[in-house]
Amino acid sequence: MLFSRSKFISAVLVVSFIFSGIFYSVDSYANNKEYERYDDQPAIAEIFIDIALVRPLSLVVTAAGVGLWVAALPMSLIGGNPGELGELLVFEPGRFTFYRPVGYMELDTPTAWEKDYQD
Repeated sequence: MLFSRSKFISAVLVVSFIFSGIFYSVDSYANNKEYERYDDQPAIAEIFIDIALVRPLSLVVTAAGVGLWVAALPMSLIGGNPGELGELLVFEPGRFTFYRPVGYMELDTPTAWEKDYQD
């Protein structure tokens, strides 16, 4: 056996003490009076849904838009509108995927940096 039972129990205790200290410090930071939460911040469920479902799906839509744009590029060059087509198929889904803050579903939502430094 690689570890004896007492060494395993000691390792589990050490890891649990480390994690309890980390979670305690995070909780105490969140309950600090100086820490202000924006009133319009999304709930944890909205953040989870955004990370687990919306971001991956919008990444797939962005990749599909790139493929469609490449496929339609010869015709859009003839028509003279490759920029407009690229804006519609690539840049809009890309902005929705990568630019907006996590948990917000509107593209025009200001980021935390913009909220802090608007003055």
